[in-house]
Amino acid sequence: MKRPSPRPQIPPECGDLRKVLRKRIALPFLLYAIWIVLLIAVSLFVIYPILDPDSMVVAPTVLLAAVILPIFLLKLPKRLKDRSYRGVVRSCRPYNFRQPIIVRTRQDDTYIPHAEVTVESKEGKLLILDLPLPDPYAPPPWKEGDELIHFRGSRLHLTTDKLPTTCILCSGISPEGAERCVFCHHSLIQTDAHKETNL
Repeated sequence: MKRPSPRPQIPPECGDLRKVLRKRIALPFLLYAIWIVLLIAVSLFVIYPILDPDSMVVAPTVLLAAVILPIFLLKLPKRLKDRSYRGVVRSCRPYNFRQPIIVRTRQDDTYIPHAEVTVESKEGKLLILDLPLPDPYAPPPWKEGDELIHFRGSRLHLTTDKLPTTCILCSGISPEGAERCVFCHHSLIQTDAHKETNL
């Protein structure tokens, strides 16, 4: 019998959240696949005409391997490695992240407050997360011992006490007891969200 995964699950009654998150998950994989296919096509178009005609099969095969292998050995984009988890914060270290020069707007926007958060998941793994601080003028909202939860496809890493009032799609805060977000009108997670999941 397959052992259930301790990853959190979107409840069945929140079908609208499942639909949106699945789209968010699928899009980066689709774009990444298109990028790889285009790279291979361009490489073959440029290099194939100068290959030895006698090596009609060997040369393209070697070329494909030479192009694809480095791509997959490179660090995958962050969104492709996203996974749902539930765990306990072991440490939280704030620091200033230097913003890329192409997106700076003002001199005082050069640095963005971030936090390096270490979480021990229910699977027993240590996760080191690089998270931007929601309020640059306030202490990090994550403290040692807090229970943290994250759903694959969402950008939020929430403490479990804030989950029933915080929308995992738009980050909006709704009144206690609300069933839907007052901003984007998607479902809020009110029930047990800690079963196995494929998200």
